[in-house]
Amino acid sequence: PKGRKTSWPDYPENGIDQKQSQALYLITPKYQFYKKTKSIMNTKFTFYMVVLLIAFASCSEKQKQFRFNQPGGVFVEEDASFSPDSNGVLKSYDIELPEYESGQFFTDHHTWPSYDNRLYPWFFKDTLGQLFSEEGFRIPTLNEPDQYGAMIILKLKDGSYLSLLPLTAQNATTRFHVNDGGELKIELLHAGTAKVNGDFPIVSWAKSKDLYQATYKAWDQAASLPQLKKMAGRREEKTYPEMFNYLGWCTWQQYAWNTAVTQEGLMKYYNKLEASNMPVRWLLIDDGWQNTQNMELIDFQPGPDKFPSGWEVLKERKGEGKIKWTGLWHAFNGHWNGIHENHKLSGIDMIKHNDLLLVEDDQEDIQKYYERMAETTEEGGFDFVKVDVQARALTKYSGTKDPVSAVNQQLTALEEEVRRERDLGVINCMAMNTVQLFNTPYSTVTRVSQDYIVGNMPKAKSHIYQSYLSTIWLGYTVFPDHDMFHSSDSVSGRLMAVSKALSSAPVYLSDKPSEFIPENILPLTLSDGKLIKPLAPAVPLQRSIFKNVFDKPNPFIVSAPLNNKSAAIAAYNLTKSGTEIQGEIKAEDYKDASAMILPYEGKWEIPEEGLFIYEWDKQTGEVLKDSKEFTINDFDDRYYILSPIKENWAVIGLANKFLSSGAVNEITYEENKLNVNLKEGGNFVFYSKYKPQSNQYDIESMDNNLWKIKIPQKLKDVDVEINRFSIYE
Repeated sequence: PKGRKTSWPDYPENGIDQKQSQALYLITPKYQFYKKTKSIMNTKFTFYMVVLLIAFASCSEKQKQFRFNQPGGVFVEEDASFSPDSNGVLKSYDIELPEYESGQFFTDHHTWPSYDNRLYPWFFKDTLGQLFSEEGFRIPTLNEPDQYGAMIILKLKDGSYLSLLPLTAQNATTRFHVNDGGELKIELLHAGTAKVNGDFPIVSWAKSKDLYQATYKAWDQAASLPQLKKMAGRREEKTYPEMFNYLGWCTWQQYAWNTAVTQEGLMKYYNKLEASNMPVRWLLIDDGWQNTQNMELIDFQPGPDKFPSGWEVLKERKGEGKIKWTGLWHAFNGHWNGIHENHKLSGIDMIKHNDLLLVEDDQEDIQKYYERMAETTEEGGFDFVKVDVQARALTKYSGTKDPVSAVNQQLTALEEEVRRERDLGVINCMAMNTVQLFNTPYSTVTRVSQDYIVGNMPKAKSHIYQSYLSTIWLGYTVFPDHDMFHSSDSVSGRLMAVSKALSSAPVYLSDKPSEFIPENILPLTLSDGKLIKPLAPAVPLQRSIFKNVFDKPNPFIVSAPLNNKSAAIAAYNLTKSGTEIQGEIKAEDYKDASAMILPYEGKWEIPEEGLFIYEWDKQTGEVLKDSKEFTINDFDDRYYILSPIKENWAVIGLANKFLSSGAVNEITYEENKLNVNLKEGGNFVFYSKYKPQSNQYDIESMDNNLWKIKIPQKLKDVDVEINRFSIYE
């Protein structure tokens, strides 16, 4: 029989053992019911009555129905066979949701499968149908959402949270479909014409009082499936490329396709980067360098009219000064318009489809294509690639035999040839859909936002919102790239700098070297350009996720974990211009900082002696009681460090760095002694209830028992010992 059963990971709080797990069925297949019924019936009359009842049920039933009444599970269509309808849909399932108060639906404002970097979280209250009403939640610069989407997270009326994660297989994928009335379905599809066979993971779900536990469980269950184990890489088990630990620079936002992306222009800005006082360590050559015609790829060599010497000049210079690494942009399927008819990719078969020339959807040709891409990139002296336009591949192959299978093979070849075989770093871009999510076994970085646009306030608000919330969906397999930014952006330069710091992903500039703003750059790194990073990516506080932060005066608050059990918290005003908002940072918010530490082991506990809250911009702080109120007058943020108090000490860290305690290696607390090891010198700030003293440095008094020591920045791996006597107040 073709079983459709639920697998159930052994989470202790479920109270379900392995034997019970195997006995759980989401939907009992009619054939299994038929067999069991036949074996226990004693009379032909009873048996035939049951068969008639089954037949009646079959006639009246169009779709199976999901109910998420259990703590969690994964639904897989096993040993199944499906033929697509005219839209490439293989099967549709009704969903009956538990009662909920509000939720987030991750979807584009285009029609599936054309998702790029525009998969936003769309807030709804009361019903999913609200998304499409005139009063529905709207994101700045976007119209109403698409009815097809990916992850859904719900705040239930019983006080718990439900996470629903659509899954993918080698030859099909799934999506959620919400109609105008708010009814929800899951659709299995491949957007193609072929009949498909095999096991089809459909959906993973988990419910918990802890939202982050629910989202983690949904991912963990999916990644543990035999069908997805080799496809879905766990972030905590991957090797992070060395160059992404340092500050970078990209050609795109400032220069796009213009003369900077030529041999002469590139070397001009290379020299300016080297001459600047900013510690930029890598350079990414974005779109515009290729040998193309009409945005159709000819080969993987640089355009001869733009780079007459190829990459030789760049190879000769790299490593002489600050810039140690270089990266190169590639489009996933040739270029924006595919591959040129007169291409030079010999030995690789092509197909003409939807007026585009594409690599034949054959494993051997696909492998050759990505091997050629990786080989020429490595020969050019590059250390990493940014691979763009990935999600559009499903659209480009739509209507072929099995587009999902073709894209899966391409993503596998990309991961194997670029990352595993050659150890090149990878930034996945325009890659926000379910197929891409479950095809990152080796690569560690994916863009989680639409393009940053310099000087554009509505875009900046949308960008901040999308970047943090999308991490809840994508951040279990990759580090969330928030895109490049301009330090000189008068609208959002400072806000972007902090959000990039909190991302735990690559941080890279794009403004002219002559326009760099040091106060938005130097707090990101140590003096050698190495980024000061959180322990895990920042995500919104649980209490901040299910609120309308664009149309209502609600702060959007995020947090990230730092070294030594400190936490960074940023509160944003994303409402309409000129709107003042008020809010508060609560001691309870500290618990949420651990949300993306993997494997997830629960929320942090508030330290026994409490917390010290430090407001970074004002360089002031206080012992945090229950909460601290704030006001934000317009598009801006309030940025805080929460530090645990131990033995009446609290270490803030280097106050000249955004992630202050991230610059601290180790701390030893004693009743009257504090020993700290710093990564390098700077303005070291700490709290002591009693007056401190040091034999090494002068200590400067600040407000509310805050103290500062100015340590020369040139010093590295600095040990600081501070003493005190409790008789001093």
